[in-house]
Amino acid sequence: MSRALVPGNPPAPAGTPQQVAATAPAPAPEVLFGRFGVASPERLRLERELPPEPLRRTRRRKWPWVLVALVLAGGTGAGSFLAGRLTKPAPPPPPPPPATAAVLGLSQPLTEGQAIGRADLAVITIVTGRGTGKGARPVSHPLPYFPATAETSLVGRHVRSALPAGDLLTAAELANAPFPATGEALVGLDLTPSQSPSGGALVPGDHVGVLFVPAAAQPPYPAPRPFVSAQVVGSVPGQTGDSYVTVLVPSGVAAQLAAYAQHDEVALVRLGPSVNWPPPAPPPPRPATAAVLGLSQPLTEGQAIGRADLTVMTVVTGPGPSNGARQPSRALPYFPASAEASILGRRARSDLPAGALLMPAELASGPFPGPGQALVGLDLSPNEAPSGGALVPGDHVGVLFVPAAAQPPYPAPRPMMTAQVLTSVPGQTGDSYVTILVPSGVAAQLAAYAQHDEVALVRLGPGVAWPPSSSRLGGSAAGGKSAAAKTRQAHHKSV
Repeated sequence: MSRALVPGNPPAPAGTPQQVAATAPAPAPEVLFGRFGVASPERLRLERELPPEPLRRTRRRKWPWVLVALVLAGGTGAGSFLAGRLTKPAPPPPPPPPATAAVLGLSQPLTEGQAIGRADLAVITIVTGRGTGKGARPVSHPLPYFPATAETSLVGRHVRSALPAGDLLTAAELANAPFPATGEALVGLDLTPSQSPSGGALVPGDHVGVLFVPAAAQPPYPAPRPFVSAQVVGSVPGQTGDSYVTVLVPSGVAAQLAAYAQHDEVALVRLGPSVNWPPPAPPPPRPATAAVLGLSQPLTEGQAIGRADLTVMTVVTGPGPSNGARQPSRALPYFPASAEASILGRRARSDLPAGALLMPAELASGPFPGPGQALVGLDLSPNEAPSGGALVPGDHVGVLFVPAAAQPPYPAPRPMMTAQVLTSVPGQTGDSYVTILVPSGVAAQLAAYAQHDEVALVRLGPGVAWPPSSSRLGGSAAGGKSAAAKTRQAHHKSV
């Protein structure tokens, strides 16, 4: 409860304190106030009995702070927007327009061999690169198409195969004359992926090598053989992975190629520029050679050899020293170049021409033939002695006596002796003219047998004993080979 003056009381009079005190009215009775206005005694009693009223908190107005927050948020957003605008990179410039070229194509379809007219051509624009400005990338190879400026050069030319409208013309698709030309032919091939490049690797105009691949049931398989070079005219992929290829070949091999194709014996190899087909055969390896002694001038029988009579000559001993070289079937019978000193003073057993390669059988240490030796000449047919160069001077041979007989049973031939071949010259009718060195005691008998064609020679290997110990010389010159054999042999030698 508070004390206060009742509103409306008169103010204090002015003047000195004494005057004010003298004139001041009597004090009014004190008025008491309660929670519900002016308090009466009863009211005051009721207020005392009521519980005290709780203090009320005065609510402050917050709108000034809200305004400040909005202003700050707007400033922050504007700053962020300005900062983003100032720091964000500029967008890339638009790509440059692609590089293009004007080329010639067909305005309407053409059939195989048809001549091109001006109305058949149209200018078509194609993209040749990514752009024309900085960073432009052109095509990796020159365009295979005719430029628009080449229209005049195409009029009158012939197409090699049927072409659809819109086709871009290439040089491989055109021919100056009706196609195929004289001496040419077209052959169709149905090839698997193992027989030709696939996946669009063959296009018209490509040059290919044609291989003949012989079929074989089992290994070893024959090696493929290059057949002919050809030009691809058309290549169409099949549904099962095959390629249907049409090639232009010389007309002379077209039938054979078609026959190979029917048996799946053809394969194609795409050739690069300037590749020769069929490929040239590899050069043969350099032959293996040896240096031997020969004669620089002719020698007569029995003449002693001097240093001036000898010369070093080179002979081929095999196809080559590399892999696959074939060595001679036996050791060379000639004196090596290092044996010159051992030959000087020796004598020739027979007349030798200039350029002859010297062999031990042609030389003797003393006069030739020596004591107890004789030379016998034989004219032998191919069934009486090894022929074809199988007998050379120095060979050891076994001499057989072959008695003639009029009719079977024919007597068995009998070994006579061993002899050494001095010379062997092939005749024009297949005979061999052989000179052999024999003991002088049997020379006359052997010459008589030779006159009746009752002699045969067998070339002996090293260490062969001849004649066998049980054989002996016998028989008669009048005995006989079969009459038919003698007649055939006489006729053969007379020819």
